[in-house]
Amino acid sequence: MVSATFEKVKLRPLKVENAFKIFELVNINRTEFGKWLPWVKSTTKVSDTTQFVKESLRKMRDRTMFVAEIWYFNDLIGLIDLHNINTIHRKASIGYWLCKTGQGKGIMTYAAKNIIDYGFNEFQLNRIEIRVAEKNIQSIKIPVRLNFKQEGVLRQFISFEGALQNTVVFSLLRSEWDGINIGVL
Repeated sequence: MVSATFEKVKLRPLKVENAFKIFELVNINRTEFGKWLPWVKSTTKVSDTTQFVKESLRKMRDRTMFVAEIWYFNDLIGLIDLHNINTIHRKASIGYWLCKTGQGKGIMTYAAKNIIDYGFNEFQLNRIEIRVAEKNIQSIKIPVRLNFKQEGVLRQFISFEGALQNTVVFSLLRSEWDGINIGVL
């Protein structure tokens, strides 16, 4: 279970009782998140987020997903997950979002480092992938900072507000991970 503390940052497993807080964060950051996260448009009420949390918890029990809440001081500021966990092929993908007030502090890099460690150790993964919209420069910095390798670009792979956009694919292998060190916030 992820329970890392880095200065003022804590990662905690997703809890259903935090669905309202998660919805509030998405709602407050709707314009910014909507640029990069297609699901934001269909998340219009608390029950949508509650359903997401319940489905995520089911997948966590099945060990096909792991979602951690990102807390800064005593505020919930984002989520990070391992999804599409496949223990046969030993691979998974990472997804993440962070509210505007948490950005620019190294928090997401720290959270990603911890979720990567968790994936390699808890699930014995060999490969972790991050896919990012090509124009999402801030999000692309995370896999670059963590020494992921850019594998390519999926052309016109995802639609945002009716426009097809490219997605950049990054990956990291277990053998490439040892020795990565993230500085103090």
